[in-house]
Amino acid sequence: MAGNKLTDTKISKAKAKANQYKLFDGGGLHLIVTPAGGKFWRWSYRFNGTEQLLSVGEYPLMSLSAARAEHQRWQKVLSGGLNPAAEKKKEKEAAASKARLDQEQLALAKSKLARSASAKLNQESTIEEIVWPAGSFGAVQAEWFVKWSKGKSSKYVGRRKRAIDSDILPQLGYRQIADIEAPHVVQMATKIESRDAGEMARRALMTTGQIFRFAIAKGYTRRNPAADFNPGDVLKDQITVNHPRVEASDLPKLLLDMENYSGTEVTRAAMWIMSHTFLRTAELTQTPWTELDLDGGWWKIPKERMKMPSPHIVPLSRQMIKAFRKLRKTSGDSPFVFPGAWDINNHMGQGTILNALYNMGYHGVMSGHGYRGVASTILHEGAKVSPILREDGYPDEWIEIQLAHLKRNKTKAAYDHSKYLSGRKAMMQDWSDFLDEQLNKAKNAA
Repeated sequence: MAGNKLTDTKISKAKAKANQYKLFDGGGLHLIVTPAGGKFWRWSYRFNGTEQLLSVGEYPLMSLSAARAEHQRWQKVLSGGLNPAAEKKKEKEAAASKARLDQEQLALAKSKLARSASAKLNQESTIEEIVWPAGSFGAVQAEWFVKWSKGKSSKYVGRRKRAIDSDILPQLGYRQIADIEAPHVVQMATKIESRDAGEMARRALMTTGQIFRFAIAKGYTRRNPAADFNPGDVLKDQITVNHPRVEASDLPKLLLDMENYSGTEVTRAAMWIMSHTFLRTAELTQTPWTELDLDGGWWKIPKERMKMPSPHIVPLSRQMIKAFRKLRKTSGDSPFVFPGAWDINNHMGQGTILNALYNMGYHGVMSGHGYRGVASTILHEGAKVSPILREDGYPDEWIEIQLAHLKRNKTKAAYDHSKYLSGRKAMMQDWSDFLDEQLNKAKNAA
């Protein structure tokens, strides 16, 4: 449109004022900014000599490009001799009627999917297949999934399918894909986010967009409502903290430098144990001996220290059990695994590990928190990094729980603290074996 005047930047910078005002885009399309900060698309036009006003959508749920596309659609209706306001009312009534007819099918689908979602607790379960109506989002998704999954590992495909079945299909599956609008997609994403699963909500939006692009290419629909907004427009901001960390290729040298560290034995052990368990600094340094079961091979951190509704269990590898037994002799009568340098009745300070890394020459290169990022990256890659690690990497659930990333609600607390223990124990042993391999690599190269 030659007369377009608005840009995304101009819209985003438009602030609320004492009185409502308009921003014009051309051809009668304009954006109303309310005193409360709301932004609404409207179209002014004339029909049979009378001025009319059509509600087009709400920003940012309807983006600038989407509003222009909708504007053009209704202009064609007007050019055909029909009143867009009257036609839109008919569309809404027809949609409401169809929605009522779909309720029974939708309720049945949700019931089936709820039973299927419970199969997630057993990773080897096969999720029940549903026969979706022709033209529905679920039917198009099934067709897309067959194409998308070709050439990918079975474990990765299984994880993706479980996420789709439990998060996306209960909300969108039975809807006709051509009838789905941005608010439907937003509702799906925000419902996922309400479980404190913001990252899963973002992944669901990404997957939904992929399915819609496939649908457009196949001629099932003409637009992608998931592209009408950015995740940040409707989901909470993700707080990103940049913790310096070494690359996987630099890990052998770091491990060798840690072994040769000239500081105290307790500080050296703290760095070593952190690299094997990838706990947060405070979770590690404040540990009392009472949390460790070296005979059983477990480290159980109480919920109070984790600031979570349930305890956090760290499976201990053979290497870690050996390191803790050696450290027990060093810490003497201290109630803490890592006693303070000047007061054995107090624990090590949180800055000790970071200072040690600085003294080793890793200032701005590695941090205590960095061990967590290194472990997460390599465990997801698996055998691509080392044949010691599992082929196709380890399941997201194991890694996320071991990093204590998954938030636990009170109803699941008793279950979650011990979730996937067998798999996580094997993963932690593999991780310790991998670190030994990396250290030996550095020694052989020295």
